[in-house]
Amino acid sequence: MLTAIHRFVEEARAGRNPRVITRMKSGWAMLGDPQVLRGYCLLLPDPVVPHLNSLDEHSRATFLRDMTVLGDAVLKVTGAVRINYEMLGNLEPALHAHVVPRFADEPEALRTMPVWSYDWGAALKFDAGREAPLMREIALMIEAMAQASGCALRDAGMLAAALSVFRSQKDLAHRAIAQVSDADLHVALDANTNSIAIIMKHMAGNMVSRWTDFLTTDGEKPDRNRDDEFVDWFASRAEIMAYWERGWTALFNTMESLTTDDLTKTITIRGEPHSVFLAIHRQLSHYGYHVGQIVQIARLHAKENWQTLTIARGQSQQFNQQMRK
Repeated sequence: MLTAIHRFVEEARAGRNPRVITRMKSGWAMLGDPQVLRGYCLLLPDPVVPHLNSLDEHSRATFLRDMTVLGDAVLKVTGAVRINYEMLGNLEPALHAHVVPRFADEPEALRTMPVWSYDWGAALKFDAGREAPLMREIALMIEAMAQASGCALRDAGMLAAALSVFRSQKDLAHRAIAQVSDADLHVALDANTNSIAIIMKHMAGNMVSRWTDFLTTDGEKPDRNRDDEFVDWFASRAEIMAYWERGWTALFNTMESLTTDDLTKTITIRGEPHSVFLAIHRQLSHYGYHVGQIVQIARLHAKENWQTLTIARGQSQQFNQQMRK
């Protein structure tokens, strides 16, 4: 019988599940949906099995260890007072562990009750942009604990965390671009700045060059025409988006193919040696810089129609309280 757990694991393997925090030794750490309590996570075994007793002694111990490591990370990141662990499988008959942080400031009527007592229908639905910082912190905490214990999980966690940040960057840009008219995509703020269309074109050109044959060829491809990336010849939003997606496809295809063994390899960019680890972080920084530009330009074009992408001004305390509900 195929369950939602089987589907989630297949999506995680293919790099298509945005809720994945990191790959652990026994399976996948994922953020729960909805976030009935901030930091609620799941641990899914890979391969999927019916229940804990289906695992042999070694695999069972590994899964339980990973569950508590995930709990330790959530505890540290969220500031919870304890972690509740539950393995049920009555609705979805496949092994999965619920890792639920509990907080001192929960409503008195619910604080001592199981998490299922909350109104799950009213809880915050998963949002990749909003949850990315939390997921990154949990992934980095797992990595830090793995490093402290000398565990090879560190490298897998780094790859998963980097991929998560790349996805978050793309999502943030998309939510900003959606608020800009077709015409304003081509409008620069002044003669010395670039339009959103140009920034997208430059990013895509960089991605195709850097991530195509990433491990085996120089990151600056001979056929790349960087100067042309700053010439706007797009006739429509559809053309811009198609060009943009080509770049992200190259990035995601390569990132999803990398293994922990690849992190020790050396590549070159314009003939300059880089570890794979450094090259990934170089691109994270580069794309974050340009996505920030896109968001700021979009904000200025949208004017009073702008819908904030993060926490609205003056709403930090209210937002924090809502996240704890």
